[in-house]
Amino acid sequence: MYVLGFATQFSVSQISRAVLPAAARAFSQTIRVAEEVATPNTEDAASQRPAANDPEPGYGLFIRNMVFEANEDHLREAYEKYGEITKAVVARDARGLSRGYGFVWFTAQDAMEKAVAGTNSSFWHGRRIQVSPRTAKAPKSQGAVGPTRSLYIGNIPYETTDAELNRIFRELDNVTDVRVAVDRTTGWPRGFAHADFTDVESCQEAINKLRGTTIGGRELRLDFASEVTKGKN
Repeated sequence: MYVLGFATQFSVSQISRAVLPAAARAFSQTIRVAEEVATPNTEDAASQRPAANDPEPGYGLFIRNMVFEANEDHLREAYEKYGEITKAVVARDARGLSRGYGFVWFTAQDAMEKAVAGTNSSFWHGRRIQVSPRTAKAPKSQGAVGPTRSLYIGNIPYETTDAELNRIFRELDNVTDVRVAVDRTTGWPRGFAHADFTDVESCQEAINKLRGTTIGGRELRLDFASEVTKGKN
């Protein structure tokens, strides 16, 4: 099965009928997964401020068109002159190979802004890189939400592989829809997902089942989320 990256929401039955051979990410057939893709407005808004639920603390950069040989140490070396770095990540595929882009987080906003001004459209290791502010989108579902049929799964590392994500969702029963938040430009996960269930009890059971689960050393954040209202055609 292939995961589809559409800007609209699809039901489980719709996804199974609309598989495309050129889809970017592949999951096993044990689940049906859609991707939540940010619209231009939400993407721009998220990039201008730190999100309260950003899985990486600080102010981030999104660096594109990197040479594939560049690693996290190279990113730190290139950007540490702009300020204190909390983390640097090179996006990699399931084989561990670079996807050609990465992220750097600073502790201060002015350091991030200086880094953008100093390196955007510059040549790095022979390639002109594109650098822009990057902060994970804060899911609207966070907050005081009572028991619902929708589950929020947060604190998912950006470098999480398809197999690791599939292992999470395969554990859940009575799932009607799963939406992994992805970047609309790169298709890379944004650090959180939502799962819808047939009833509140199944959602609560999923929270109990996944509580304490870790990926890449991070414990997943689990909570009820506001249910998505399906639009009328």
